[in-house]
Amino acid sequence: MGTRYSAPRTLTIVRQRWVGHGTQFEANQQPLAIVRLRSRPFNRLPQSELTRKSGGEAEPPLRPRKQQLEPSFYNFPPNNDVFRCFARAEVRAGAANVDAVTNSAPLLQMNARDNQLPDPDLTRALLAILRAPHDRLGGDHVLAAAARAIQVFSDDLAPPSDDLIDLVASLAEPNFYLTPHKGLRTGRPAWDLLLQVTENTPQAALKNLGAVLIDALASGKPLTQSVVKLLDQQLRGRDIGRSKRLTAITARVARSFDEEQPHNPDESYGARLSRYYRALHHFSGEHRHQARLDRTTLTVDRYHAAMQQLRAKVETGNPTSMLLAISVVTGLSAVLARDLPLRDAATVDWVAGYDVRTGTYLLDLNVLAPHARLAPPPGTDCVLASRIVERPVPAFLAEALLTQHRMRPHARTIGELLNNPDASPRSLLTPADTPAAAGHIRPTLSRVQRTTETVAIYAGVNRVVAAHLSGRYQATSRSKLYYAAVSRDALWAGAQLLFEASGWGQPTPLIPGLAAGAKTAATDTSVARWHAWMRDRVSALRPGRRYTLEGLITHTREYARLVGSVFVLCMAARETQALQLLACDIAAIGWLPLADKRSRTINNATASDALVSAVPVPGVLIDQLQAWQRHCSAVAHRLARLNLGTHPLTAHLVQVATGGQVAALIDIDDDLMPQPLGTSALSSWWPEWFTRSGNWARSFWQTRLIEEGIASSDIDLLMRHTQSGSNAMSSESGRSAAARQQAVRRAQSRVLQALGIEAVPGVVK
Repeated sequence: MGTRYSAPRTLTIVRQRWVGHGTQFEANQQPLAIVRLRSRPFNRLPQSELTRKSGGEAEPPLRPRKQQLEPSFYNFPPNNDVFRCFARAEVRAGAANVDAVTNSAPLLQMNARDNQLPDPDLTRALLAILRAPHDRLGGDHVLAAAARAIQVFSDDLAPPSDDLIDLVASLAEPNFYLTPHKGLRTGRPAWDLLLQVTENTPQAALKNLGAVLIDALASGKPLTQSVVKLLDQQLRGRDIGRSKRLTAITARVARSFDEEQPHNPDESYGARLSRYYRALHHFSGEHRHQARLDRTTLTVDRYHAAMQQLRAKVETGNPTSMLLAISVVTGLSAVLARDLPLRDAATVDWVAGYDVRTGTYLLDLNVLAPHARLAPPPGTDCVLASRIVERPVPAFLAEALLTQHRMRPHARTIGELLNNPDASPRSLLTPADTPAAAGHIRPTLSRVQRTTETVAIYAGVNRVVAAHLSGRYQATSRSKLYYAAVSRDALWAGAQLLFEASGWGQPTPLIPGLAAGAKTAATDTSVARWHAWMRDRVSALRPGRRYTLEGLITHTREYARLVGSVFVLCMAARETQALQLLACDIAAIGWLPLADKRSRTINNATASDALVSAVPVPGVLIDQLQAWQRHCSAVAHRLARLNLGTHPLTAHLVQVATGGQVAALIDIDDDLMPQPLGTSALSSWWPEWFTRSGNWARSFWQTRLIEEGIASSDIDLLMRHTQSGSNAMSSESGRSAAARQQAVRRAQSRVLQALGIEAVPGVVK
């Protein structure tokens, strides 16, 4: 426990504006409010127990933002979130200056933003990279020091990108209270490092510290001891020379924020596009992954109004507005949208382009998911799909661009088509003299782009389709770009909903063509034929009353492979050496525990063990597993009659039948010993015309469940996919995990029933 301090009964919270550059700062303070608080120790991050007085009457205590119990430190929130969250640290009791307090002083209206506690997502991320002590000793100082360091780093970036301009603007009037903590040590080097930051800390040291913090938040990796040692020496005023390590980190972070930096003329458009999407993915926070509106986005009403105003300017023939509209539709930055090739004029291989003739935007998914599995050999029945996503633009925009093309028929890019208008992420979609509504931010291009994907999801568009239509791909797991095949009808139907919600009218007419995405999704016909082949094969080998040991083992081996294949289908299993199912877990409870992926996460740092997921199970699989247990009991009884009652195989089958702690799905070798049953053995057993990998069902269910109208986050329960910043067993809609699992089970049951797949009995029914 740290030292307890006596807290004052009342405090004056002030606004402090830092004026100046370099090492010279001048503080101007302005009282905001007088607060009353309870006595508390200052050695922890305090909860919000402030009570603000207004007009002599006390208002209810300020409610703190809900804290999530399970941490998520995957990615650091982009753009304004970093600075805005840290800058609100001063509102907490342990971070406020204590001035002369008079209860009779006039009260000023407190800014709504200042009333909020620091963003919990970003706070948890910072605590993770600093390896914070359990008691969070000096936590108020650490948050303020982090905010100050990041601001100093941003001041030296010129010209800054739109993201950094928003970040610095959010700290226009910071309140940083860096009370020295002399001699305070927690034994955590990175945490102790920020406790040393004061108003007199050299700017060069703060700049390096800010870059290191942003880099660590972006990667989710804690600060290394070597970097902390260098920063510690610099904070103490020692000359460390030109550190290559710190210089490299500073340069890397600066490049990651400056999306409009001059690019290498020899760099291909595909390389630039890949780098752009990589930056979007790495610098997307929890709100973007969950498709929630926040301080960096517009409200739905403001978004609708801004889009209508942009449409009106496009219809007047304004080239800049057309470029902004193309940037919104494609999700690309203004520079990338200006350099977007026109498909008909492209003379080289292209990865993205706009077709003036059809009014569609095309994007090669290999830019986002470069390691997608190729289609199976010829003869394997798959959903016809392409890796090129072709989707419509609004009809009014297509008509305006077609008019420009008639005037400049030899244009090769959008920029040449529109006579190279100038636009940037900071460009307003509304006239500059239009006042912002009270409490709202202006609709710049970057803010509208951050809102588009969320508006599409709010309008009822599936997250995968919304990702394609917005061009952002932040609110859906990237695995869907490998597994899901989205039909043209779904893309056009989603565009219809999005454009109606945006006030942009109708999309261009539907163009028949291939689905977009995975090339390995099995068709319903092939799956039904595959199961019928297994059923007929097992039925032909079923022993009668006069059985032999050889016939009994042969049938059990084949039947085990059928059950394992149905398990792979219904559970969307990954390729594995042994199917992860214990006999004791077989029960008609609607879900099964499954651990089939070892991935290094914040909750599984060593990755030595796979994380267990609760996977929804359709009734067909439960019936099939229970039929397998009955089969094992009957076979064990018959083996005992053949004088094999003490054999290891008999003992294992008895354990499976009685629900013991043994592997439920097994293979039998030539020595009659039970062996693990894996997907490689199953795929080699399947017929030649069903040439597929062991995890083929993942692509099948991703595609079919989207067609069934199941929410993308619900499909993740079956696929065991976790979206960064989201909890696997939580829902942004507020529905319980049981309700979400039930929705998936019902959809699977509908599909399996339509395919005619039912449980196949063994030697007994």
